[in-house]
Amino acid sequence: FIPVPASIQLQDGGFALSAASVIVADGVEARAAAEQFQRTVKTTHGLDLKIAERGVDNNTIVFNLKPAASGAKPESYQLQVTPQGITVSAGDAAGLFYGGVTLWQALPEAAGSDSLQVPALRIEDAPRFGWRGFMLDSARHFWSVDEVKKIIDAMAVHKLNTLHWHLTDDQGWRIEIKQYPRLTEIGGCRLPAGDGGKDPKTGAPRPYCGFYTQDQIRDVVKYAAERHITVVPEINVPGH
Repeated sequence: FIPVPASIQLQDGGFALSAASVIVADGVEARAAAEQFQRTVKTTHGLDLKIAERGVDNNTIVFNLKPAASGAKPESYQLQVTPQGITVSAGDAAGLFYGGVTLWQALPEAAGSDSLQVPALRIEDAPRFGWRGFMLDSARHFWSVDEVKKIIDAMAVHKLNTLHWHLTDDQGWRIEIKQYPRLTEIGGCRLPAGDGGKDPKTGAPRPYCGFYTQDQIRDVVKYAAERHITVVPEINVPGH
């Protein structure tokens, strides 16, 4: 389930989001949140929105980072949609990112349309829990880097912020340790029970193998961090 914001106030009218709309983001962190929103809207709705540091008064989507916002909870945000424009504001980068996610979720499903009518509303939201995790067991079932990234994308949509990555168990050692290459040469493979461990044509043993290089692990950690997700690895040793 997608989390429901803490407070939603629906208002009259709406904002017409089109290719003529401009995203305004001043500063590195605000621009990062704006770029994530820009990429998502282009992928899902086909709108290629432009980003600028300054904009006109109307027809803008403003990402506004206010680090000194008094009383703001970590990862909280405000979203205001009026017929004149949209403002996403937050006290930290994570909140600004989540505000962009909520704005994307408010868009109609009219992919390919020249204009998207966003309902006028005001949302004030903050997470109920600081640790919002998902556990991925790559030891028992190996997931490719692209598959892991798809899971991270789904986590971001659901505003989860911690990936508990189970990388080793007796079924498989999935992380490269250059000093001990046999951990992945041997520990990265297993022979599945039954027909799953046999080649259907020859009957020869068919091992199930896979591991992540250190560069791949770094890539996943960076990809997750860009979506405000912390990767917490779990490394088990024999006997746990």
